[in-house]
Amino acid sequence: MTEVKHKLFHDILNDDGRIQSATLNEIFNIVDLTIDFSGATKIIERVCHVYKIASNIENLPCDLINEYRGIYTQLNFAINTDSFKQSIPSVKTSKNEILLRMGDYPLSAMLVEPLSQACENNPEKKYLLDLLTFMLIEIKRKYPNVKDTIIENAATLIRKYISADIHLKKGIKNPPLNFSQVGVLAQKVKEFPLIPFEQQFVTAWSKTYALLTTEKPADIENKYLFELPNKVQIRPYVLFSHGDAIDAEDTFTEMVEVTSENEETSFQTKDASFIYGSQLSIFEKMHLPYRTNSLSNSEVTLLVAFLKEQLANVKKMPISLLAALTLLTSRKLSYCLTLRVYAQKDFTPPDDDYIDLHRGVWVRKSIQMPSCYTPNEADKPFLNDYQPFVSLALPSEVLSALKALCADKQHLGLPLSSNLNISGDGNSEITALLNHLAENPQVFRKISPAACRTVLFELFNQKFDGAYASLALANTEYDTTTSLYYLSGSVDKVANDYIDIVKSLGFEYSETRENNSQNTAFSGSQMPIDTGKLAALFNKRRQELLSLIETENLSLEDIITRFNFFSCYTAMLFIGASAHRPRTEFSFTKFTIDEDAGYILLSDKVHHHESACRVVPLCESMKIQLQSYREFAKVTAKSLKKQEPELAESIARIYGEYDHNQPMLCLIDENRRIQPIGKSNLEAYLAPESNLPLNLFRHLWASKIRENGEFKCVKAMMGHIGSGEHVLSNYSCASISDIKFMSTSIETLLKDISLLPIDIKSVIGPCVQVKINQEIKSYIPSYLQSTPSKTRKEKLQWVRTPIKPVLKQLKNNETFKATKDKLVIQALSASTTNIEMQERIYLLNRYLDKIHKNKTWVGLQNSCRDLDMSNDIVHVMQQHNNLSQAISNWINKDLTITQTADNHLVKIWLSLIIHSKMNVPLTKENVLTITQKPFLEKAICFFELQDFHDKKSRIIVDSYTLLLLKKFRDYSKASIRIPPLKRLFKSAIDRILSNIVTRREPEFVKLKSIDDVAKFMCRSRNDIHCSLAHAYQNNKIQTTCLPPEKLVRWLSDKPLHISPTAELTENDGLLCDYKGDYNKKANYKKSLDLIKKISTDLNTYGLSNGPKTKIKKLIISTWANFIGTSQEKNIGILIQNSTDIEDVVIATIVWLIEVSNRPGRQKRKLTALSTVRSYLSIVAKPLLEYAHSTSFFSLDAHEYEELYIQTLDSRSKKSRVHRAGVFRNFHNFLQKQFDINTVDWFEVEPSINNKHLPSDANIISMREYQAALTLLANDRELDEYNKNINQIILILCYRAGLRTGEACFLRIDDIDTFDWVIHVKSCYLHRLKTRTSNRRIPATLFLSDSEKALIKKHIEVVKHYYPDNESAWLFSDKTNNHCAKALQINLDRIREVLRLASGDETLKLKHARHSFANYLMLTMNNSFYPSTINHEIRAWARTDSLQTFSTSVQKLLIGNSLEKEKIMHAIALTMGHISPSTTLQNYIHTLDVFSAAENEKLLSKAITMNEVARLTTISRTNCYKTVDRKYRKNEIRGFQAIKERELKNWKEVQRVGINAVVDIVGLRSLNIKLPQHIIREFNDIERVIRLKESDLTELDITKKLHVGYSFTSDVIDSALKIKKQSGYCGIKLKEQSDCLLFETNSRNYQTYCKFVRQDSFQTLISRLAAQTINTKQLEEVSQYWFENHTKAGLLVDKNTAANFLQFIETLDYKTNLVNECHIRTPYGMRKGILVKYYPKGSTSRKKTDNRVQHLLFLLKVWVDVTNSRRKEAA
Repeated sequence: MTEVKHKLFHDILNDDGRIQSATLNEIFNIVDLTIDFSGATKIIERVCHVYKIASNIENLPCDLINEYRGIYTQLNFAINTDSFKQSIPSVKTSKNEILLRMGDYPLSAMLVEPLSQACENNPEKKYLLDLLTFMLIEIKRKYPNVKDTIIENAATLIRKYISADIHLKKGIKNPPLNFSQVGVLAQKVKEFPLIPFEQQFVTAWSKTYALLTTEKPADIENKYLFELPNKVQIRPYVLFSHGDAIDAEDTFTEMVEVTSENEETSFQTKDASFIYGSQLSIFEKMHLPYRTNSLSNSEVTLLVAFLKEQLANVKKMPISLLAALTLLTSRKLSYCLTLRVYAQKDFTPPDDDYIDLHRGVWVRKSIQMPSCYTPNEADKPFLNDYQPFVSLALPSEVLSALKALCADKQHLGLPLSSNLNISGDGNSEITALLNHLAENPQVFRKISPAACRTVLFELFNQKFDGAYASLALANTEYDTTTSLYYLSGSVDKVANDYIDIVKSLGFEYSETRENNSQNTAFSGSQMPIDTGKLAALFNKRRQELLSLIETENLSLEDIITRFNFFSCYTAMLFIGASAHRPRTEFSFTKFTIDEDAGYILLSDKVHHHESACRVVPLCESMKIQLQSYREFAKVTAKSLKKQEPELAESIARIYGEYDHNQPMLCLIDENRRIQPIGKSNLEAYLAPESNLPLNLFRHLWASKIRENGEFKCVKAMMGHIGSGEHVLSNYSCASISDIKFMSTSIETLLKDISLLPIDIKSVIGPCVQVKINQEIKSYIPSYLQSTPSKTRKEKLQWVRTPIKPVLKQLKNNETFKATKDKLVIQALSASTTNIEMQERIYLLNRYLDKIHKNKTWVGLQNSCRDLDMSNDIVHVMQQHNNLSQAISNWINKDLTITQTADNHLVKIWLSLIIHSKMNVPLTKENVLTITQKPFLEKAICFFELQDFHDKKSRIIVDSYTLLLLKKFRDYSKASIRIPPLKRLFKSAIDRILSNIVTRREPEFVKLKSIDDVAKFMCRSRNDIHCSLAHAYQNNKIQTTCLPPEKLVRWLSDKPLHISPTAELTENDGLLCDYKGDYNKKANYKKSLDLIKKISTDLNTYGLSNGPKTKIKKLIISTWANFIGTSQEKNIGILIQNSTDIEDVVIATIVWLIEVSNRPGRQKRKLTALSTVRSYLSIVAKPLLEYAHSTSFFSLDAHEYEELYIQTLDSRSKKSRVHRAGVFRNFHNFLQKQFDINTVDWFEVEPSINNKHLPSDANIISMREYQAALTLLANDRELDEYNKNINQIILILCYRAGLRTGEACFLRIDDIDTFDWVIHVKSCYLHRLKTRTSNRRIPATLFLSDSEKALIKKHIEVVKHYYPDNESAWLFSDKTNNHCAKALQINLDRIREVLRLASGDETLKLKHARHSFANYLMLTMNNSFYPSTINHEIRAWARTDSLQTFSTSVQKLLIGNSLEKEKIMHAIALTMGHISPSTTLQNYIHTLDVFSAAENEKLLSKAITMNEVARLTTISRTNCYKTVDRKYRKNEIRGFQAIKERELKNWKEVQRVGINAVVDIVGLRSLNIKLPQHIIREFNDIERVIRLKESDLTELDITKKLHVGYSFTSDVIDSALKIKKQSGYCGIKLKEQSDCLLFETNSRNYQTYCKFVRQDSFQTLISRLAAQTINTKQLEEVSQYWFENHTKAGLLVDKNTAANFLQFIETLDYKTNLVNECHIRTPYGMRKGILVKYYPKGSTSRKKTDNRVQHLLFLLKVWVDVTNSRRKEAA
């Protein structure tokens, strides 16, 4: 941009130093001022005005607000300078000074045009013209390549409307517009029509608008490989409900709104995008320390030291100050730049955040949530002072820099951007600054501004929790916001906590800054309750009640009043002890309270189905008050018995043993009837002293419990958690008992507010008795009662009802959005329907999608998708405990062996149900299995049974049942006839139930058979089992357990032989002619249209009655017509001409053509039309939505797997397995046709053909790992460099959980050797599976000192090789510093070593990663494992104190909170998975072992030592000693020590049939190549040659194929030599000189290219590979072929050809020696016999089979390359 030379420009700059020359220069150039500056002052004033208008556009992005306000401010400064004012003409004129020169200066002519009086007087028209003027200037600013004619024509047209030469009919109603409306304004103005703009102008504005809305990539460190084609935003919806009075929190629902970039995106993909695209991922909600955008402690220390250093540098001070402020405020750069700075002592503070330099503070305003509580005058006596602003002291370093930069007083009160002279958003400058930090050798990744911004919030979260961090920093970006409705904090405490945390970073404060003045005000929620005054009120109510209790001879009315007061006080205490939400009826009933276990269920939200039901511990005060309430009910019933017998009986039901279908907490109304207590009753009870809303207790819980130092479970206890965070979610490793510690904090809170229990002595004497009615059900509050689910038809009718009246508005683009929002609010507010909120929103989305092709998809931000929890959980748990105890008592009642074998079997079966959680049907097969000997291996005893779904289920027997099996040895003689056994079980169940109930409980009435008991006991929760184990036992989690033989081998102390059940072969097909690089011209819309066209033609084909053509021809014809080559039938040419069709669509069409040509079922000649149509719908569109804009043919295996997983997940779960099978069919075809990578289908869908494929679940033991490392370290076949590589790869996979590809493509700067964090990043050689795979793995606890030393040593070696390359490959190719080493030989060696060390021929290197996941899960969940498992975990952890190590790992991966519900999510993050479901489904194989350990934990609580001793041969005292001895040694816990002692000599068991390895052999010689290696090398040779023919360089080929650089060079050199000297025509390589002795026959060349894709040729290679043991023979054969090959073929001498011809026969081929002939060669005439090859058994001998010829060529190249390697090695 040229510099303005005019005097006025420089005078303005000189007048005001605040004006930035760059901004002014840009505007002067954009508006294209005349040379003499005619009308310049009018133009500048006009531009200033339009940017003022622009800055007030609604919903304008922050960076644009700052930009437009900046321009306006700068121009305003210019207008107010003396120079500018002096340049304004003294005589004002209404003429346009530039009108005659408007052809040269169209934009200036438009800007200087005076606004007509008609437009001046009409604000709507004036606003429209201002916006159009702004848009035209922005086009020229942002889109500099726009044609001059577009600007000229648009400027001329707008000028005419400004001057009223053309009448403007209308303007814009209700300005201002929002930003999205401005985006379509040009199009709307043209279409209305208001102004007839050319389409070119509309297009130019659309492109400019796109540039304005493009997100800056600075805050995004990583990209999805397969981006969901959507943008996500979070929108708050405020709900209004009629009926139950609701909390402000209930009115506020955060929704995720996904906006699709493609109009044609299906509703399934939009729904999947919502699921995976919410604003805060579960990892972010849990604040896991090693998520990508979080900094480690060492990174934070280095960052702060760097910023302090930069702040002392005058040149770097402005930008480093901005970086420091974004760190200290946790806010975005745009926020920091808009902070106003004040230095004077007295000033009027703005109603927004600012910096006060005089006091040295950042003043931030508290967040006010929508519809939040606002106090009135009557409330204030009970509230502490409230202060909306909190002053947080800035450290000395930052204050000094601010004062230095703000020395010029003119800038005070202005945004910080004015003081720092930063015109843009500052992002690029800060990124550049932070990039210098990456130059520090202790920093191993680039730190982005986004990561810098998280530092302070994370430190607050670590010390307190996310809610308090949000309050202190007034920031809702990093945590869920609901807690902010209730949480308040002392201003002083917040300020002091801020100082403490900032000081912990390394910043400094002066002594005066640390001693803040006392401030008693509170910030946050506007209900900061004064606990002293509230305590006085409760104490008063308590004393009043005690006085009434002590009064005798009360009247009937007084008795009722006293009871009501007691009920209200009890309810008040219950609410205070549970944080129950205010409701018209509270959920305190016998149904929701379990006194024995000490829990209460709360499900108190209006939309209770979707809110997280929660279990809260019963504190001691609540237990005392509950018992007192019952006793007082006895007193009241006794007092009312004579006067009101019916009422007395109702009151008596309160203290009865059973629930009598009436509320437990109740009042007596004026009609002498029982009514439930609700919100209004308790508010009246507190009046008139207090008018506070009843949710005051939730405010107290949120604030006071945290204030007392407990942060861990407050959010969970208050129901402020979302999907995946619940303590009872399927992936949670926490149990209900883990929340019991909260009782202490609850007690403290109740004491603080003097809400103490009233102790009523037990009533002596007879009480009112209540008859037990068997038909009366338990009382359940109406909103907790489950209602029958609606049918599909009823659900559809429900959603149609609100849509029908507004159908027209929905079809109208202008009214669609507002109407949609109203419908969403209606759906959210419809609490009376029994359709769950999540489903209501889904149905609404579907209908909107059909009506409008809606681009948006709305979903709940916090839904509990993985929560298996109902509102009867506590009640069912109570029944479970009662039944379990009753069964246990019945089993223990008579343990003599005088009972029958059938009775013993019944006891064993029931014991397995209650103690081992056996959930299998009583079938003949299962009974037969149980009565046989159980498997006993490595202290693990188990049965393999069939479950209710006819799937194999492993039941690991608990210690108690195992002792029963040993005691009742005759159970094996029990009857296996099912009818008598069922009768015996029914009789036993009836006897057991008769002992525990006097009234039929609904849950027990359902127990008709032993199968019902098994299902009930397994479904019911207990408070000991963790949720993960419960989910596994109920088949809520898909996982694959170790097969028995692999379980035994894993725990064995020696190698055990396991043979593969099926030989898996690798498909090494080669590239076809189609180029794999992504075609950038590809068009998503056009590709989708082609799919639709093929689908339409197939449908039409099916309906037509005319003569049928082949489906294959129809697809080809449709394809050809679509791309404009209607007569073309050659598929290769169609591919080449489909330049604007996506790769994935081409792949799908080619596959469908092949499918349509296959033989059909039921003797059909060809595949049925319905099959082709089904395949098209399953694959084409779903795959296009996820794989568009990718090089589909060039993806690696992991990328294909992730793509297929995402695509399958975006459609119905029910059909997932079937669709996965179709995708596998599709991929297998592409492998053969296009040489794409092999996919591990177990990773994609484990259940595909699961019955026919061997399970791939496996674990490498620590013994095997150490043995493998030793073998690799002593490998005599390799040099030191390669030995180290092999060891390190195994270490990285086994001890850090890396994928093989991740380990192979690390760089030396990816491993932080200071903190031992491994940075797994994307690179161009190896693209990771998902965005989540860009991760950090903290390996410091998992690597031994020797492993760390080996890695360090290797890094030093690589640095020695490449001293100038700081980012060299960890496993570098010594021949080329740009290439990673080809590691296939190394990987094969590691696999060989693993199989040798274990004896397991099925082990692969990927199982090292599986092992890491399993050991990590078992270690972090330190449960009651058997001794063998415990020993193995301790060996992996390398510790004697497993509990200490487990705690250390939890602190490392979860943080200081040690919340067990985060364990599986932390493991998933470490593994690089987006969800624990992936980890559990594909990697965790020990959930059966873990579940059994949890059973042992429960057993230790349920069974006494005396009961165990009765089953053994040792005394109870010795039992205690045995258990205690093992526990002290940290070996095993529970009763397992007794079990293992008793089972040492037990022989009534069977073993898994697996043998020890007898002959242990050493590592094979690398000179002897395995056949599969030869096959791979032959195919690699072919790949290299074909890619070289496509003009790729040797370096590009090496990177693409992941082979060695020397291998690539040797192949090309050898192939060129052979072609040059023998005239071989199967290749088309050219030397640099292009001087060849032989020309290539193009037709033959095309034939030779196709050989490698043929199965017959791959069979030939396999036959040749089988003979590679005799390498000397191969060398002789290849040399003979090379010396005798001519352009005409192989010309041999009969006398010397015997050995060669004999070798050909070993390939199952015969030779035909044609008559002698003479052949002309470049070296002269040659005489000999031409050899022709034909397969054995072939009748045709005239034509030669050139496959053999090409094989011999590849053999010669292979021999040359092999010999070259040997020379290098020598």
